[in-house]
Amino acid sequence: MPHTIASAAIDLDQANLAWAAIIEAKRIGIISHRHPDPDTIGSNLTLYDLLSSMGKSVHSYCVDQIPQTYQFLPQTRGYLSELIPAEHDLLISVDCGSPEQMAFQKTHPTILERNFINIDHHASNQSFGIINIVQTNLSSTSEIIFNLLNYWGVSITPRMATYLLVGLYYDTGSFMHSNATPAVMEMAESLLRLGANQQLIIQNLYHNFSQEKFHLWGKTLEKIKITDKNSAVAVFGNDELQEFHNASENLSGVIDYISMTKESDFAVMISEEKTGQIKGSLRTRYDHINLSDLAGQLGGGGHRKASGFGFPGKLTKEVSWKIIPNPS
Repeated sequence: MPHTIASAAIDLDQANLAWAAIIEAKRIGIISHRHPDPDTIGSNLTLYDLLSSMGKSVHSYCVDQIPQTYQFLPQTRGYLSELIPAEHDLLISVDCGSPEQMAFQKTHPTILERNFINIDHHASNQSFGIINIVQTNLSSTSEIIFNLLNYWGVSITPRMATYLLVGLYYDTGSFMHSNATPAVMEMAESLLRLGANQQLIIQNLYHNFSQEKFHLWGKTLEKIKITDKNSAVAVFGNDELQEFHNASENLSGVIDYISMTKESDFAVMISEEKTGQIKGSLRTRYDHINLSDLAGQLGGGGHRKASGFGFPGKLTKEVSWKIIPNPS
């Protein structure tokens, strides 16, 4: 029996097409976005468990390594970074707001011409799959997967429930963001009743900070500057980050604290990766600001209140001075 909120929260025609494609497929690849977070990981591994239980040959893919912080989740070490599309008769992307977020289209430009299911909740998603389940009104891709499983009549195991709950926790900011709707709270309750390991999630996401991470966050918060556009900005060059081990991984989450600066309308965190990438995160508390548009101008995307971008480049520091004479 489908869950009561599923029919209102997913495109049933696309859900039916996706299920038919899954039933027919034998070799399936599930793709998470670059710089993976708990929502793309949890969604991926939930589908991995489901498809494996159906006797499918399944692999999870991501161009970037799964951060150590999230490796407490079973099966994260099974991710592969090299994808060969021809080895699969069905590909599924989860939580990828654009093909660029997968990054595999660079080496496989015809990847979207294959049997492809696109499951996502980002407003920037242009429905790039053959089958598209894009629900921009939902909190997370984990919420979409939850509704799909219920609609498909799939039994959710305790491990699958944990995967979905970690994605829900992350994309709602531990239920503090405005996307923590009544449906989200109902989903969280259902997952707990299904055996989700809430304490495992809390212990690893919120009670497991290294001293090094605290030092990096402290230095980041010291760097906050308020611009004339009322934005709170913190910038880290690669040279500055070299003294911190796993700096990029340890910066994850600090943007939410930068956005708490009451003097600002939105927050910007920019870092220079040692790989030659500039990575930016954007957050706001206000409904009238659309950060997805701003991120889109920089080749990224996301949501109105939480977006990001990335592109090859480097940071250079400029210092300017203004002389203000005293009144005579």
